[in-house]
Amino acid sequence: MNMLYGLSRPTSGKIFIREKEVDFFTPLDAINAGIGMVHQHFKLVPSLTICENILLGVEIMYEGKLGKLPFIDSKKAYEKVQKVSDKFKIDLNLKDKVKDISIGLKQRVEIMKMLYRNVNILILDEPTAVLTPQEVDDLIIDLKELKDKGKTITTTSTLSFPIFFFIFYFLLFISYYLLFLFLSNFLCFFLFLNPPF
Repeated sequence: MNMLYGLSRPTSGKIFIREKEVDFFTPLDAINAGIGMVHQHFKLVPSLTICENILLGVEIMYEGKLGKLPFIDSKKAYEKVQKVSDKFKIDLNLKDKVKDISIGLKQRVEIMKMLYRNVNILILDEPTAVLTPQEVDDLIIDLKELKDKGKTITTTSTLSFPIFFFIFYFLLFISYYLLFLFLSNFLCFFLFLNPPF
């Protein structure tokens, strides 16, 4: 996943997006190609607001009579982020500080960062690892909404391995238990019909 997002360079193979070979040197290259990634460990600044975190690195500069000035146009930026939030139905209070929100909302902020940058392919690294069951349900609803809006979503997860081993050992236990019951009943039945004395 890090190679798809430009964090690592592939040692072999090729990456194709829409039948076109691409080569990413930085995450910015991947974002420009329409690929965004939400990491398991969020990359947010706790002292900033949700809106400021979403805009970090792509700030909207104030335009005056002399052109763009080195000041952030907070009102225009807030309106633009709110428009993206409304479009994808991701409910966030953009004025809240990140340090004051839950883990589930922090993940939504990370997703919003990528949607604001207009990515079409969203990679989620272990999206449910740190969430409560209710937050997992909310995430699934959000991801279905994104899918309906034409976004491609891919996730990484190690949850399948423990589940696989649990099912495997559970079935193994059940089969041994059933075998034991069958043999014990068979022996009792056999001994009842043919007593050894």
